[in-house]
Amino acid sequence: MAKLHKVYRCHPTQDDFSNHLLSLWLESFRRYENIGLIGVLFEMDLIADHSFQILTLSVLFPPPPTTVPRKKVKIQFTESTMSPQLQSLIYNSISIPDNTITMKGFVEVAEMMLGDFDQQAEVLLKFGHPIKELLEAVISSFFKCEELDRRSIPLLLDYFTGNIPSPLDLHTLSKFMKSHLMLPAMIKHISKPIFLSSQHNMKLLPQTSKNSLLTPAALCLVYGNLPEELRDEWKLLFSSEKHGESFTKLIKSVDGAGPCLIIIETTSDRVFGAFASQGFICGPRHTGDSQCFLFEDRQKLHIYNATNYNRNFGYLNSGQVSLPNGLGMGGQGENWSFFLHEDFDNGSSTSGISTFQKCWLANETTFKVKKVEIWLIGGKDTVTADSAVQDKLNQQRALTNKNETRLMLELSGKEFHGDAFKR
Repeated sequence: MAKLHKVYRCHPTQDDFSNHLLSLWLESFRRYENIGLIGVLFEMDLIADHSFQILTLSVLFPPPPTTVPRKKVKIQFTESTMSPQLQSLIYNSISIPDNTITMKGFVEVAEMMLGDFDQQAEVLLKFGHPIKELLEAVISSFFKCEELDRRSIPLLLDYFTGNIPSPLDLHTLSKFMKSHLMLPAMIKHISKPIFLSSQHNMKLLPQTSKNSLLTPAALCLVYGNLPEELRDEWKLLFSSEKHGESFTKLIKSVDGAGPCLIIIETTSDRVFGAFASQGFICGPRHTGDSQCFLFEDRQKLHIYNATNYNRNFGYLNSGQVSLPNGLGMGGQGENWSFFLHEDFDNGSSTSGISTFQKCWLANETTFKVKKVEIWLIGGKDTVTADSAVQDKLNQQRALTNKNETRLMLELSGKEFHGDAFKR
């Protein structure tokens, strides 16, 4: 039996990588037992900075061969999680010209794929293929890992390629990845099944209904733009298909529930929505902050971030005479990025509202509502506004109701005196 000796020293740069590096080597090479490899023996020496040195690495093979056949490994261990394009790219990178996988090549590519923005940008450029081809390989593999409907892949691919900078180099690509966090998250996630096998069965995205208004492509984009601490737990608060076309039920479901995502489909086949970072609280005042954003789906994918020009974010009100009644984002009065009226049948949309980056979500001033879906984001049915803000909202709501009563009485010929009235 032949014995192969290699010495490799590594200083991990990623916490998750350092935690799994030893098991990475062991488990990854154990996988190859069915195709000729007998065992792996390690002698290691811990170093003060929590990295370690492999003093000897003995990989035992029956003769011949004394190397791992690349093609068999690829088919057996990555077929269910990677697109054929990405399989070829990765295995060409971790092998040497004589069609074998080396420990050094394996670890170097693993460090880059699981690394920071600069390292991931470096490995994409190292692959040496057109960026659109690389992005398609990454997206296709991610959809395969997550078991998503592949029909919306072109939407996400068009979104990324439409924003790729030119000329493309390590600096510009790394900067692009920092501003489009879903892409590096995808690269890291699809790399774990091959480089960190213990993560193989984990899903990244929240599990939504297959009948959700969001396409899988939009789910990826929205997920990547949510605050990191809120991404992972989603709960359906309201669906017009499930709960009926009732604004009363909608209010009961979302009023004070916490951060949420609203999605609207129109009869003109437009799909758009918003993330309300502090949810909706019924009353005369807007809620939310600069973490709020708008998005489009189906026709094209796009995120419209807050401009910080004003704070007209989430709005919810009902039963008022002098104020808008309905649910809206980004506006006031008669001008909104979108506004769902309390009759639940009609909506309004104005182009170029200053609260968010320039957009016209519905592509029409008035639209007919087909479906509405609202998700609680973050997993807790709690009011996100603190007690002082909530008290102020309640006071303003009471004052608004009082003013509405005054107006109604005066219109009916009655005189208003404090909390009482007379003819």
